[in-house]
Amino acid sequence: MPVKLAEIRPQQDLDNLGIVALKKYVNEINKSYRALLQHEVIICPMCGNPESKKMFYINYNFPIFDNLYPICKSCCCKMAENRKKDSDPPNETVESVMQVLHMMNRPFIYSVYMNFCTGIDAPKTRNDTTPFRSYMRTVGSLPQYQRLTWKDSVFD
Repeated sequence: MPVKLAEIRPQQDLDNLGIVALKKYVNEINKSYRALLQHEVIICPMCGNPESKKMFYINYNFPIFDNLYPICKSCCCKMAENRKKDSDPPNETVESVMQVLHMMNRPFIYSVYMNFCTGIDAPKTRNDTTPFRSYMRTVGSLPQYQRLTWKDSVFD
């Protein structure tokens, strides 16, 4: 869910605000501005939504935004799962996953990915998890994968 930033109001709305409401509005704008400046909130360039840092994949190979990949998890998952809208069912393919991982400069480890596809390591508790999401969670959390790049991929 996107982080809520203060909305910009038209001048005519501001003219009708009392001093207390105007002060509250200015404080909201100031708080949003500080959150953006301090990178507490990042705006995803694909969907345009302001998101907290936890909604972006950690990527040690992309040293911008405190080692966070600049496209949000939701957009990365949509690309890997071949979905145009959130409501579309996932249509994940090995090729679509490889494209996203290549874009992110993350490794593709065939055996690890296939374990999630075939059900050997498929998550049994979360029904919103796809093989790509499980793969990213594994590759992002285990130290032996964290510093690997696309060049370190194993395709068989």
